[in-house]
Amino acid sequence: MNEIGAPGCYYLAMRMRLRFTLLLLSFPMAAYAAGALAGNWTVKLDYQGQGGTATLELKQDGQKLTGDFSGPSGEADVTGTINGRDVELQLKTLDRLTFYHGRLNSDGTKIDGTYDFGGQRAGTFEATKDTGSH
Repeated sequence: MNEIGAPGCYYLAMRMRLRFTLLLLSFPMAAYAAGALAGNWTVKLDYQGQGGTATLELKQDGQKLTGDFSGPSGEADVTGTINGRDVELQLKTLDRLTFYHGRLNSDGTKIDGTYDFGGQRAGTFEATKDTGSH
C-alpha cells in the first residue's frame, strides 16, 4: 500500500470522474464553434409591437461569422462572432449600423435577443434556423 492508502484511490477516481464530466460538458460549446450556425435563418423582428421578417445566411469559421442579410431596411453584409452561446452580429443598412445581440438555444436552432438600429430604434428578434440548412 502506498502512503495515501485506499482513500487515495477513491479521491483519484473522483477526480477522474470530474474531469470526464467537464469534458462532456464542453462538447456542446465545441459544436457551436465548429460551424453549427452556418446556414439559412428566418428572423422575426419586433419594434414596439410592429413586426417584420428578414432572412439571414450565415457562414462560420470558428468563432467568426459572416453572411448576407435581407430585411425591411434593405440588404447588407453581416459580420459577427459567437462566444459560447452568445451571438453578436453587425450590419449596415440605410447608412446606419445595426447591432444584434442574442443567445443561441441549447440545440443550436434558435437565437433570441435584441437589436439596435443606429441608435434610432431598438427592438427584439428571434432567428430560427431553416430546416435542412447547414
